[in-house]
Amino acid sequence: MAQFPFIEDPALRSFAEKLWDETYAAYNHKMWHSTGALSGAVLELVLVAVFEQLGDEVPNAGSFALGKALNELNVRHQVNMPEHVLSLADPVAQYRYLFYPGRARDVGPMGAEEAQAAFSMVKVALKWLTAWGSQRFAYRATEVVDNLLMNLAKGQGFGAHIANYKSRMSKQQWDTLPTILRIKYKEWNNPARGNVQPILDELDRAIQSLEGG
Repeated sequence: MAQFPFIEDPALRSFAEKLWDETYAAYNHKMWHSTGALSGAVLELVLVAVFEQLGDEVPNAGSFALGKALNELNVRHQVNMPEHVLSLADPVAQYRYLFYPGRARDVGPMGAEEAQAAFSMVKVALKWLTAWGSQRFAYRATEVVDNLLMNLAKGQGFGAHIANYKSRMSKQQWDTLPTILRIKYKEWNNPARGNVQPILDELDRAIQSLEGG
């Protein structure tokens, strides 16, 4: 189902994908309470992964307020999550923690309407996180290229060895690199810059290396 491209950690991304597949299975089989609980679990896992990537403090799992976490992403990182997603996040979280000691009497079984609302809310949240994450990945790819050019100024070529950076980048970052490199090539291919042929050669090698790979 979902690919969670905005999660950079391969292990967390794989876990989220499996959990989301189970959520779909529960939904398709009309297992409403399982759908609600798993929807909350998926959103919690995704948010923990995102907070870790951003270097932000991750809330304690036992008191993880999904609505508050989403709102913090909106405020700090301009995710622009819709208001109805923010308002539904905490009710969904109730079912995530239903089986904690002392909670069973606080929250009853989730019905079809509630489960469908929870499932739809998480789908919308993931859609917005994917759009936001794609923009961040593009920015990071630009940052990587700038760092490589700085290394080139120190006499460290990178064109023939750019593949070595693949393990340090998400798939989205990596796929963005050829476009970023071409933009940089056009920027540097200017007579006013003086003798920049060595830089152009390295950029061209990097582009050829990526296209050939």
